[in-house]
Amino acid sequence: CLGFSAKGSSASGGEDERQWTAGEWKKAQGIGIYDKMNEAYREITFHDYFQNNKLDSGKAKLLYRACYDLGEFKRFLFGTRFFDIYDVEKEVIEKIKEDEEELLNFGYRWVRFTLFNEEIFKLKDKEMDKLLKSKPTCR
Repeated sequence: CLGFSAKGSSASGGEDERQWTAGEWKKAQGIGIYDKMNEAYREITFHDYFQNNKLDSGKAKLLYRACYDLGEFKRFLFGTRFFDIYDVEKEVIEKIKEDEEELLNFGYRWVRFTLFNEEIFKLKDKEMDKLLKSKPTCR
């Protein structure tokens, strides 16, 4: 069993000699959320897309904004017509407005949608209609 002893904990006056497994310690420290977010990020950075493609500056900015600059990403979402164009549930909009963890998860999904063409987001019907009307017809 992999474990360690925490001696000299300030909360216990140095008397705590509890044996911890790595899993117990991670749970007690609240590390699980970091592992979860790291796994989601790893799925992006190790995606097959990066085997044959290079990021142009626009895609690099998108990746940076959605994964690192959450303030700027939030301004992009709420300061543009994003929610007029994409069909996002009201509950999700409220969550990402208030919760940075939710915002980061949304950013990961946005990266997967824009870079990897995963069908995560849908255009609202009125935006799809505009798009279809603007396309020239083939004759």
